[in-house]
Amino acid sequence: MPGRNEKIAFAAAAKHSGLLDKEQEWSALTAQVFEQLRTQLKIDYLKRGDESIKNFSSGVCTMFACAALGHLARNHNLLDPGSVVELFKYEGDQGGHAFIVVNRAGTPDDVDSWGPQCYVIDPWYARHRITAPGTNAVKDMTAGTAFHDPAFVAFLKDANSRAVQVTFPHMQLIQAFS
Repeated sequence: MPGRNEKIAFAAAAKHSGLLDKEQEWSALTAQVFEQLRTQLKIDYLKRGDESIKNFSSGVCTMFACAALGHLARNHNLLDPGSVVELFKYEGDQGGHAFIVVNRAGTPDDVDSWGPQCYVIDPWYARHRITAPGTNAVKDMTAGTAFHDPAFVAFLKDANSRAVQVTFPHMQLIQAFS
């Protein structure tokens, strides 16, 4: 049988979700009713998550990319003068994704045209890898370097589309927190 605090918490959640009469006291919950409520609340949680995800246009990768942008703005000396930083949106067979591209040449949809001076910052992708260079958040687009990740480049090339969402010239990053 669950403890007092767990019963109180589940009773409150069940009342809030309409699974339990608002007037019913938590102390009246039997073990059987408690388990039914626990199961129903878990199912409701999954349903709400499933419904909510359809409405999100961005997720954790976007927050990671924005955190990297903020870090670069606060630490603009990490960038070469004249650098250009872009927040990219990726649409591929795996779904959407967001990441940062620094000093890109060429066109957004042609990864091979981005040039040797270009690098990508993708903390979310790196967080999900086990070995280097995959675990490096910074990805060099030049083959043969320690930060080049062929699997990541293939991931970028698999996109149905890539679009620049926001562009920050180096001077704007310098001025952002001045």
